[in-house]
Amino acid sequence: MFNYERPYQAYVILGDAASEPLWEWHRWQSFAAELDPVFAACRDKPLVRCGQFEIATRKEIKFGRLGWTPESAAKWTHSSPLTTESSKDWGFLFVEAAAPSLPACARDGSPPDFFVAVSNEAYITRQAPVQFSPRILMAVAKDLSPSTLRKVDEVVRSVAAMVDARLTATIERPWGFKLGSGFTAAIQDIAHAGLFKVGQPHDRPLDLNTFVESWKPL
Repeated sequence: MFNYERPYQAYVILGDAASEPLWEWHRWQSFAAELDPVFAACRDKPLVRCGQFEIATRKEIKFGRLGWTPESAAKWTHSSPLTTESSKDWGFLFVEAAAPSLPACARDGSPPDFFVAVSNEAYITRQAPVQFSPRILMAVAKDLSPSTLRKVDEVVRSVAAMVDARLTATIERPWGFKLGSGFTAAIQDIAHAGLFKVGQPHDRPLDLNTFVESWKPL
């Protein structure tokens, strides 16, 4: 049985849309360096999933299996040594990483030790201007070591400064909530849908009331 009741400290960071995108190669290197110690403390290696499309054709771009490594990041980040020209035609949607990988977690019955997702609000909403971008969600299992939990808190504050955050919030919650014989509102899902109340979050005040759950300011 999958342990969806495992407790987490989750964080959401809503960056300033005027900040340079995290999916640019040199920016991602700094972001990844912040998270490297957290992933190193997890019980297995992370797996990365990235959603991008060709702007002209709307065709999804396939990157193959991606790990949390500079070599993998160079394949999908924009303006990397491998993508200087090709990424000019890409529309970035999201990137997420889980350690252990989500398929491995499904097999062993326990959700990830750490999960992070970065989303491009401008691409998601197709609305200009947006009030915030990127949207960053991080979640760390509360049964990890106190030093790891402290490190994640430090990382969140550092990343919030990196993206000139408009709003940063945190919540204690399980990986998911019971629904029938299964569960719903998993952290991996609210990273993409279900975080905000119904309606367009870019058309209302940017405060804690925009969230479905009872988040607290950080």
